[in-house]
Amino acid sequence: MKRVLAVISRFVLVTLFGLSQTSCVMYGTPEVEYEFKGKVMDESSLPIRDIQVTVQPAHENDSPFIFTATTDGAGNFEFKTRIIAWDFPEKVKVIFEDTDGLENRGEYAKDSLLIGTHQVKKADGWYNGGFVSDDVNMYLKRIDL
Repeated sequence: MKRVLAVISRFVLVTLFGLSQTSCVMYGTPEVEYEFKGKVMDESSLPIRDIQVTVQPAHENDSPFIFTATTDGAGNFEFKTRIIAWDFPEKVKVIFEDTDGLENRGEYAKDSLLIGTHQVKKADGWYNGGFVSDDVNMYLKRIDL
């Protein structure tokens, strides 16, 4: 009876949890580390705070992701994050949008860029490497009312 229970227990464990006494299998999700930074300024090279910066795939067939940050008082923004993906695209689309209206010396036109990325950390197992973008200096045009 004990032997039957042991066989049934082992079968349940192997079936439900993928546990095996004879092989080792890696479980997990592929992760990519990404770092992106830059500065947003007006046409006079003065920093603009509270600009929403969004990073997304440049092409529809790229792995889906979206990052959003807001510029600080010096106009700087930075993303350091991990996403679930098999790889990271060579180019990303970065969208700059003034979300506070007339504050911060006026209203600025929405704009976007395609930015290149490159791998700086090697892949290992489920970790598919670390990628950084080219640093970005974006100059937004003020909308005169």
